[in-house]
Amino acid sequence: MNAPLSRFLVEFSDTAVAAPFELAEMEPLVEAEPTITLTMAALEQQVQDAREQAAAEAQARTEGDLRAQFDDERAELTRGFETERETWANEQGQHLSASLITAMAQLESELSTALARALHPLFAEACRTRMLMELGTALAAIMGDPSHPPVRIAGPVDLLTAFGNAQPADVAIDYVVADQAELTIVTDTSRIETRLSACLSTFQISEG
Repeated sequence: MNAPLSRFLVEFSDTAVAAPFELAEMEPLVEAEPTITLTMAALEQQVQDAREQAAAEAQARTEGDLRAQFDDERAELTRGFETERETWANEQGQHLSASLITAMAQLESELSTALARALHPLFAEACRTRMLMELGTALAAIMGDPSHPPVRIAGPVDLLTAFGNAQPADVAIDYVVADQAELTIVTDTSRIETRLSACLSTFQISEG
């Protein structure tokens, strides 16, 4: 372990010669910037292009903002329109419903009146025929008694005529035209009157 250090060292010359240092052989540490050649026309064109691009972008933003604003306002108007239309539809629906109810009631009244007018003559004739038959039955009962008292029948001329035409020609009856609506059989002991007016009153017709 105590070997001399000279065993591990190479032999060096006493005079060391350094290699010549040549700058030309070393790589440059920083690359040189390329030379930029820009003419005034090109510079003006680039400025113009930049302005046009900025203007286009600004216009696009403005158009986008206006379009968004327009869409919002249109949506708001549409909502307002739908609300107004719904309100109008409800009001008109109620108005039309009320008008329809009134029209149907008026139509029903007019139809009822028209039907009554058409049926009234038939009903009146049926009532008169029935009254005359009942009165004729009562008169026959009176005339069936040989000792019957004198008979007088009073009433309007049309009913008297109709009733008299239905009686035998040899029946002794005194017909008296009177200003009244009913036919009345009058004897010394009895008085029999028709109820034609009461019958017709159940089928009154408004003349309005």
